[in-house]
Amino acid sequence: MLSAGGLRQQFSLAANIDLSLYGIDFLRRVPTDLRLPGEDAPDIQFREQGYLFLASDKGEKVLRENHETQRSRGVDWMSLLTQDELARQFPWLNVDGISLGSLGEANEGWFDPWALLTAMRAKSAAMGVAYIKGAVEAMTVCDEGTRSDRESLTSGREGVGHGLAGEAGAAGCGDEGRAEGGSVGGSDGSGGISGSSEACGAHIKSIECVHIRGKDGLHAIRAGTVVNAAGAFAARVVGMCGDVAPLPVAARKRCIFSVHCAQAQSNRKGEACDVPRLPPETTTPLVVDPSGVYMRPEGPPARYLCGVSPPSGWGDPDSASTDDLDLVDHALFDEVIWPALYHRCEAFGSLKVQSSWAGFYEYNTFDQNAIIGPHPHVSNLILCNGFSGHGLQHAPGAGLAVAELLSEGRFRTINVACFGFERVMRGERVLEHGIV
Repeated sequence: MLSAGGLRQQFSLAANIDLSLYGIDFLRRVPTDLRLPGEDAPDIQFREQGYLFLASDKGEKVLRENHETQRSRGVDWMSLLTQDELARQFPWLNVDGISLGSLGEANEGWFDPWALLTAMRAKSAAMGVAYIKGAVEAMTVCDEGTRSDRESLTSGREGVGHGLAGEAGAAGCGDEGRAEGGSVGGSDGSGGISGSSEACGAHIKSIECVHIRGKDGLHAIRAGTVVNAAGAFAARVVGMCGDVAPLPVAARKRCIFSVHCAQAQSNRKGEACDVPRLPPETTTPLVVDPSGVYMRPEGPPARYLCGVSPPSGWGDPDSASTDDLDLVDHALFDEVIWPALYHRCEAFGSLKVQSSWAGFYEYNTFDQNAIIGPHPHVSNLILCNGFSGHGLQHAPGAGLAVAELLSEGRFRTINVACFGFERVMRGERVLEHGIV
């Protein structure tokens, strides 16, 4: 798993903020909700040390606008810090070129992704969920006719049975992002799933059977509704449905580096010393530099995790195979990450990489935001893909949204209609300014 385990509400879109608000509530309930009878409560090791976004003059306006959006969603624990305030609160931080910082004073930080995944799998299995380990090889798909044909047959019916994407568009990312009765559909007010005019003549398919190859052979599972949560390779699943609109999600490699700073074990006992200060392990937030480089403490003193998405001009190709993960891009650390860290903290001049690994972002090549909801050409296929790096923290809220869509035909708790597939077909990007 690539994830650095971060959780934050510092996003620019209301829907993303609301997903994160549900995420922190979910994490706080993990010891109770995911506890198994007769066993200790799961410990996901949540470290509530916040996020600190740093902005240059160029990025200050966006940071302030994001802050106002966050406050409009009830997030009142973010503080905007001037350059002088940053220098006083974080004496190890070089604030050269920094105009403003945004610090999460509560409800932000990081946790152990494996601990959460393990607890969720164990709890779901205890509740009757059956897991089949294997790879999806094919779909048996039938043609249901054109959308116009189906609408004449299903007039007046609501819900996932229609399988048609909504027309809420980008508006769903606004103030109505977290609303009781949030509709997937457009202006009909039904709370169900309404059709898109652009595709009224499109042929609609349905999945009859999913073929999965496991160690014990091929399993053919008849499909009621299929939820595509296949991560970085989710587009392949959609492709198995035949001639339907493709899913713009690709595997993009990202690397994380675990580093140790042997120097500067100083100033920890209060002795006078000329060795540069290190960011303290218990009070340092996850810091996001204007360059996009991020770092946070990890484990014992003087150890940190860091990374960055490839900058413009560096190259960020799609990956076709997990074989690409065998090679970590150490040049990215040497030429991008380390210089940025050293510029922000002099003690980082003595950093040594102790370990590193690569993983995949499920990267939405259209607008780097999630795609949640029905596929417009496959009546019983629900998509939950393309989170582009913030999927773990949004997984609880996205799972709830899909569960409500399946059971009620609408998004009731968190309105994520703006993330529907129809925006892709219309060419209307929903842009998030807080992607790391």
